[in-house]
Amino acid sequence: MPPSQRAKQFLPFDAVAGLREALKIQEHKMGLISRKELSDEVAEYINETLARMKAGDHVAVRYFRDEKGSDSGREIGDMVLITGTVTGIDSVSQVITVEADDAGNDLHGFNEQTRIPIGDITSLDISEEF
Repeated sequence: MPPSQRAKQFLPFDAVAGLREALKIQEHKMGLISRKELSDEVAEYINETLARMKAGDHVAVRYFRDEKGSDSGREIGDMVLITGTVTGIDSVSQVITVEADDAGNDLHGFNEQTRIPIGDITSLDISEEF
C-alpha cells in the first residue's frame, strides 16, 4: 500500500453518516450548550469573591450544570442561576452549598441544599438582599 493511501486509514470517520450533526441539532433543541472557558478577569473576580464569602451570605450563583450521559464526547449542559444562602464551603472538595431562597429556584430542579462545584461557577455575587 502506498504511504499516501496508508495515512487515509487513520482518518476519523462517522460510523453513521450525519449522526454528529443530528446530535448537535438535538442538543440545541434541548437548550444544551458547550462549556465555555472563563476569561482571566472573570476567574480572578470569582476567586476574590469566594475568598470573601462565608456561611450565611446571600449569593447569586450562575454555574454550568453538566448534562450526564452525553454521548457527544464533549462537556455539554446548561447554565443555571440560583439565589440563596450559603450553608457550606468545602475547600477540600471545592464545593459550595447553597440553600435556595424561593420557589423560583425550583424551576431548575434545586432542592433545599444545592451543592455547586467551584470549578463550574461562571458568576458569583454576594449581596445583603436580592
